[in-house]
Order: sequence, then structure tokens, then C-alpha cells
Amino acid sequence: MEYNNDFKYDLLLGQIREKQIAKILKNKSIEIKSEENNGWLKSGNIAIEINSRGKPSGLSTTQADYWWHCLQINDEDVAHVVFPVD
Repeated sequence: MEYNNDFKYDLLLGQIREKQIAKILKNKSIEIKSEENNGWLKSGNIAIEINSRGKPSGLSTTQADYWWHCLQINDEDVAHVVFPVD
């Protein structure tokens, strides 16, 4: 995308994104998991479970339309990773 410092342009892009996010939240199911206790911050990694004890679980078995992963520092959300589940 070409650089543009026009606020009206940025506002238009923001409004488009807001409509896209509203579609995610309206009439869709969301499975929410979190990375707590600052473990992700120390390692630089997050974990999204797909198997547990030799059986499918987590992301591989969810019935949700979207997976929402909260990253926390000292019990406060600092970032969110959201993606559709096929």
C-alpha cells in the first residue's frame, strides 16, 4: 500500500476494519483461550493446543467459528490474536 498521511484516508480504512470486526462478533461463535502468568512473554512463544494425552483437542476439535487468543501480562490483556477456524 502506498503511504498516505491524510487522516480522512486513515479514518476510512479504520471504519472498514470496524465493520469487518463487527461481522466477526455478530452471530458467530468464538472460543477464547489465554496465555497467562507472563510465560509467553518470557519465551516469546504462545501455545495453541491441538492434541492432549494422545487425543485431538483445542483448536482441532473446536466447534467455534473463530479462535481468540488473549495474551496477558500480570492478569491484564495486552494483545489478542483472532483467526477464523476452518
